[in-house]
Amino acid sequence: MSLRSRRLAAPLSLTLLLIAGCGEGTAPPAARTTPSADPAQVAPAATAPAAVPGTEIARCSFAGPYVAHGEHRLQQGCVNNWDWGRKTLRLSEDRAAGRPGPVQRIEVVDISSGAMQFFVTGLPFLRRGTFYRVSFWMKADGVAKISPQIRKIGNPWTSFVEGETIEQPAGEWRRYSFAGACTTDVDRDHAVLIETSDSGTLWLDDLVVEELDGDPAAAGDAQAAAAAAPGNLLPRGSFEAARDSEWTGGVYGDPDAEFEDPQPRRVAGGLLGAHCLELPASTRGGTVFLRSAAIPVAPRTPFTASLWLRATVPGTAVKLDLAGLGKPEFNSSQGFRLGQEWKRVSVATSPLPGGARQAVLTLAIPAGQSGAVQLDGAQVEMGAAPGSWLPRHPVELAVEVGGGADRLLSWDERPFLDLAAWPAAGPATTPVAAELEVLGYGGRPVLRRSLSLVPGSPQRIDLPAGLRGLQRATLRAADGAQAAPFEAQFAVLPPPRALGAAGGFGAHFSVRPATVEFARRLGYSWIRLHDGSVLTKWGVGEPEPGRYRWFDPQVDALRAAGFAILGLPDAPNWPKHQMVAGKPTFDPAAYGRWCQAAAEHYRGRIDHWEVWNEPYMSYFFPGTVEQFGGMSAAGIAGLRQGNPAARVLGFCNELNHGEWKQPLPAALKRAVDLGSFHYYQRNLAGDGAGLAAQVADYAATFGPDGPREHWNSEGGNNLFGGNSFSARFGDQERLNTQAAAYAARVLIEHRQADVRHFHYTLHQADTIIYHGGYKMMVGFDRSPTPAGVANAVAAWCLDGLMAAPLPAAAPDGLVQGLFAGRGRATWTLYRRVPGRGAQSLLDLDALPAGAQVLDLHGADPRQRGLHAWAVDESPLFVVQDGADPAALARAGLAALKSP
Repeated sequence: MSLRSRRLAAPLSLTLLLIAGCGEGTAPPAARTTPSADPAQVAPAATAPAAVPGTEIARCSFAGPYVAHGEHRLQQGCVNNWDWGRKTLRLSEDRAAGRPGPVQRIEVVDISSGAMQFFVTGLPFLRRGTFYRVSFWMKADGVAKISPQIRKIGNPWTSFVEGETIEQPAGEWRRYSFAGACTTDVDRDHAVLIETSDSGTLWLDDLVVEELDGDPAAAGDAQAAAAAAPGNLLPRGSFEAARDSEWTGGVYGDPDAEFEDPQPRRVAGGLLGAHCLELPASTRGGTVFLRSAAIPVAPRTPFTASLWLRATVPGTAVKLDLAGLGKPEFNSSQGFRLGQEWKRVSVATSPLPGGARQAVLTLAIPAGQSGAVQLDGAQVEMGAAPGSWLPRHPVELAVEVGGGADRLLSWDERPFLDLAAWPAAGPATTPVAAELEVLGYGGRPVLRRSLSLVPGSPQRIDLPAGLRGLQRATLRAADGAQAAPFEAQFAVLPPPRALGAAGGFGAHFSVRPATVEFARRLGYSWIRLHDGSVLTKWGVGEPEPGRYRWFDPQVDALRAAGFAILGLPDAPNWPKHQMVAGKPTFDPAAYGRWCQAAAEHYRGRIDHWEVWNEPYMSYFFPGTVEQFGGMSAAGIAGLRQGNPAARVLGFCNELNHGEWKQPLPAALKRAVDLGSFHYYQRNLAGDGAGLAAQVADYAATFGPDGPREHWNSEGGNNLFGGNSFSARFGDQERLNTQAAAYAARVLIEHRQADVRHFHYTLHQADTIIYHGGYKMMVGFDRSPTPAGVANAVAAWCLDGLMAAPLPAAAPDGLVQGLFAGRGRATWTLYRRVPGRGAQSLLDLDALPAGAQVLDLHGADPRQRGLHAWAVDESPLFVVQDGADPAALARAGLAALKSP
């Protein structure tokens, strides 16, 4: 996948029930979603969307008539997507729901994939840039979150007005609203969408769409501008810490350029304090960058960023950029040439657009430079010109994590911390009274200590032995005005199983030493060369006819690290020599020659090839199914000619829509060794049986002689976007819990079905640089996320094992898994749906002696003094060497009890 918006929804079948006439109109891209407990009004959001007058353009009162669709009843003018995913729904008219008249009742009985998508149609023409507001009455029972928006009903499922997710919708009637500007003119096939991926019940009533007289965020903009802080907005600008979570670096370029990791490093000789930051230029033709964490800004106000810079090589070119983070977009940038003397450079914005709240500062060293650039005195401030440099605080704190490599430690390594305080400018100050707090994931206290830091004299603190999982160390000055808090995250992980091609878990990531090691430590043993690294793509590997470009150092590094490789020889990286008037020519013979050359060159190192990525998406294959058939047949033949031992995968359809390949010849469907599909989920994975049944249905679309083994070569969940243990993002306990639970449950589910799984994505090239990235396992500061740690633990518990027969069923509402092989057995248990059904407790003292009991961070809850485990959506693992798997499962089930 490359398109960032394409997973907002799934294909909508033509068998939908569409009944005209629920209202006259609706529409636009959203900004806020707001509940109100007051039955008389919609409560204003932080940006007061309800305060802006509007004109009603559409209404669905849900007063009827209701029309039958099989056993279901839908309000006339509403559409339900029956076909996306595997789920059981009950839609009905409810006259006893506590509202005047009937309402629409939607019960999601169970759901293992896809989502419930309910559309309210009948919207009028919507104009680009016009603001609209959607409001509706709703109550819910058991549903964790609901996502509303105005969207195109069918392909390509474009969102016109996006609403923010409603977390934990109320169990009593409330009115919710969202508002925003429509992204484009739209006059057909658009509707208000109410979506959830949770089981439970929701009720809808009185949905109203209004065209607004202005920007609903304007009032919030005025408040934000008035509250904007003066002075330097960067908490630390003197770069006194060796590694600071406020900054991160990386490199952009082709696969050769990305096969290094030029990271910023602290060096002595600062202009203002004792140190400055040095950013090395690329040695492989890439663009190196340093980027800040999110900086708070305000709309209707100009901002200026400035830095002191010098280069080790005179004439070095750099680019300074101050840009919006997210929407609305804004960007101000300027290039400079540097000498060996310190030079202050700056860039200023125009008054920022409405809705602007965050910005990032980026310094880039373009390709073709050499040496390094040194930085000091970073400042971002209000105004159209830089003021005199003034640090936000007179002291800069620092925390360095030791005991392992790159803040990733193994279970047998004991971490320590080096703490320091440095003057931001000028000579040393008096000792700094400070407090160190170390918390384990979930807020478990590890250490708290008061201390006095002598500026410039680091102190070492040994942490307790036996730590496991994600940890966060925070150093704070007793006087908050003296220094900004400093945070450092690290993880203590299980040793990787390192099974290579025998492993069951893969990911997408760029091929550079740091990320290869990161992926290995998180338990992956496969890489899929798509998006994260394009080194086997046609347009990269054959830039001119018959002239090939090979990436042997990258492939050899992956193999040396223990990775098996799934190569993709496809487009959309179309070679220029295969384009006419900007469009591909679909030349099967040329594609076959390239596939043969690639398979032959990498033979013995890349022995698995997937013939094309998502050909049903026009972005990836802009031709017909028949044209794809010709290209893929030639590609498969070429791969086999180049490497007769190669195993070929196809055809990369969405799991629940394998029928796309039906027009392909039966012989072509038989030509692949392995079936491949993509399976993205909006809900928690692992309902106990859903995946195996869906894979069986998908396998049937190949015909009776098709492949017997199928891989999920790309899958993920939006829960991964933004999961983080960092305190900068506030209380994210619910998001983090679900993201970690999904990370483990999706591996359990795929091991149960004997399906190899490739997670999308460890990170997307260098989009590790922003919070809320696209399905990430890596945080902004290159620390693992809660989902990343859970993935490592689950992989350690499961990889290399096969599903074993269960001796007995788990109680209703619980899901168990049993796996065995390689001299060990693993039993796991979790609650299928959070908050649903009776609570169960697992008596930890009743589990077999000698068994390891691990939560999702690899910690044994018994070591925290727990004797019983409240079974919830997060799996608990019981691992025992040499155990009889059936006996282990029986012991686990026998340890279950009611509260």
